[in-house]
Amino acid sequence: MLAAYNDFVPYLVPGSKETVWLVGFECSFPPAVIESSPSPKPRVFFVEEKHMYFAAEARYFIRHAGAPGTPGRGNIHYDVAEVADSKKPTLVSVRAIAVSPFAGDRGQALYFAGFDCNYQPSHNTGWVYRGQFSHH
Repeated sequence: MLAAYNDFVPYLVPGSKETVWLVGFECSFPPAVIESSPSPKPRVFFVEEKHMYFAAEARYFIRHAGAPGTPGRGNIHYDVAEVADSKKPTLVSVRAIAVSPFAGDRGQALYFAGFDCNYQPSHNTGWVYRGQFSHH
């Protein structure tokens, strides 16, 4: 796993007192793991030169530590989320996350950017998406 290409980003969850920390990551898998996985298999692509599978997903961690002054304070846990687009199913790796700097977004919008060529030739592959935080 490769995590935190850049920074862990603090984000005050709208309508709460909780600050979460967001960090992008990418996973790679040895062939034995993917080839023995039951269906449905994860979205991956194989890189022959490295003899590894790489996840074709733009995932990130949401680190929770409980809101200040609440009984759960210090109860650290992580959620995994994904930037997804049905028109472009292979986004590959969140490399940067930023809270919107635009006043009209009032700190509620997030920008996600990424791509990792994983040792493959690539051209015009970077991406940026805008979204809002939502609780599951």
